[in-house]
Amino acid sequence: MLTAREQEIAEPAAVGPAGRGIGAHLSQVFPKCGPRSRAGLRDALLRLTD
Repeated sequence: MLTAREQEIAEPAAVGPAGRGIGAHLSQVFPKCGPRSRAGLRDALLRLTD
C-alpha cells in the first residue's frame, strides 16, 4: 500500500509529465505498485484503489 505522500506523487505522474525531482519518489512507488514504466503507473494505481 502507498503512503499518502507516495499517492500524492504517483497520481499526477500517472496522467501527465512529472516535475523535476519526482524520480526519487517514483522509485519508491514502483516496487509497491508493480509497473515497469510511468505508462503502466495509471493502471497500477487503479488496481490499488479497486
